[in-house]
Amino acid sequence: MPGSTPHIRITQNEGCIAVDQHRPNVTGVLGGLSLDEAVLRIPLLLPICGHAQGIAAQRAAAAARGESEPHAREHSDQLWHEQAIAAAWRLTIDWPGALDRERDIALFKAVQNADDTGSLANRLLACVPGLDSVETQEDLARWLSESDCTPASVVRRARELEANLGASPEAQLAAGETLQSLAQSALDATDFNPLEPAGAGIEVGPLAMQRHPMIVELT
Repeated sequence: MPGSTPHIRITQNEGCIAVDQHRPNVTGVLGGLSLDEAVLRIPLLLPICGHAQGIAAQRAAAAARGESEPHAREHSDQLWHEQAIAAAWRLTIDWPGALDRERDIALFKAVQNADDTGSLANRLLACVPGLDSVETQEDLARWLSESDCTPASVVRRARELEANLGASPEAQLAAGETLQSLAQSALDATDFNPLEPAGAGIEVGPLAMQRHPMIVELT
């Protein structure tokens, strides 16, 4: 669909939230390829957790052929790195934005560029300051109530919303409107630069972004 863009529509009807998410049919470009070619291309079309998507494609192809499935353990370092990057994105980009705080691009890139599991773990832990001293449930409760870091603040905010959802229908509706407002403000952000992420999230990948003229023509 030329000119189409991915979007998420959130509507509210009698206190119920409905989410309608539309994405480009990126898998449509796999039509006509051999199974081996499709497996190689899938990680390139789905760059979020591309390695995990590639492993899933390999396992699906093996199952279709009646072969033994490859073990994810062989790719554990790459999978761990992808999971850490996804967590770091939430901690340094998404959550600060939800609280109107400055996003920490440098810390996210430090996690992204870690070259071994040890430094990766340490850099990811740096995204949650003070958590390394937590050993008991009491320590965790104290950290959540006293820390001003973004993760602890997000948990406190979520608890406030949860408390509202357990109250009267009017309070539940107000909480729903708050969530809807937060989501809409993120979707309406105009300062997102895909080469320097610091704004609202968008669909990613060479096909969805349609950066290359050839992709637009093919679509």
